[in-house]
Amino acid sequence: MTRFVGLDVLAGDNDEIFGAPPRKAASSHEIGQSLDDLSVQEIDERITALRAEITRLEEARRAKQASLSAAAAFLSSTFAKLVEVFDRRGVSFVSTTLPNATRSAGGHRRPP
Repeated sequence: MTRFVGLDVLAGDNDEIFGAPPRKAASSHEIGQSLDDLSVQEIDERITALRAEITRLEEARRAKQASLSAAAAFLSSTFAKLVEVFDRRGVSFVSTTLPNATRSAGGHRRPP
């Protein structure tokens, strides 16, 4: 019979070898959930976590807004340049409504 050295350790208490088992993470906070069973410390921890999350969301919002503003400025300036070129060349815009009236098709044409 083959015996593996050290396997008998796995059957016993392993806290000495591996340390104490990790503490179970507190459940995430759900908006509107009952707070009756939470301790003052748990409420404080959730307030801290929610404030950190609000800060993270505000930073993400600022970054997205800056990106959208930059894109809008680029597109606005690019469109303005296109209009200038079209004006110099006598090109006009035409917009038509399709029969189903849910979207429009745009185009351009040169005046006769």
